[in-house]
Amino acid sequence: ITDTRAGDLPWTLTAQSSNLTGGTSGSSIINGENVGITNMTFTGPTNGAVNFTNWFAAAGAGATAVGAAVEPSATGTLGLAGTPAKTLAHTAHGVGSWSFGGTLTVVAPADTEAGHYAGTVTFTVLSQ
Repeated sequence: ITDTRAGDLPWTLTAQSSNLTGGTSGSSIINGENVGITNMTFTGPTNGAVNFTNWFAAAGAGATAVGAAVEPSATGTLGLAGTPAKTLAHTAHGVGSWSFGGTLTVVAPADTEAGHYAGTVTFTVLSQ
């Protein structure tokens, strides 16, 4: 994320996943609730901490947040599925360049059909 807006305004990073479709039949589905992001880290300016939503701790610049932003699960409302998109990070002071890293995790139920699956994860930066 590179923010050059005047006023050092806040921004929010969100993510949302579609269902994954495929398998050997081509019609099997892994629910988007089974898609999550773990171990998110960031580097960026020190003009304000990035707060990771749904994490157990907020992290300062260059730190690793503890826990998962959204826990992948086989059922329920967790993961990156559904609307609205899940908020991953927010900062009150957005001027500068930020780099995020993490692990995109898919937890397929034990009865998932073998094969290749495809879907879309959309990341969005919202200015405030």
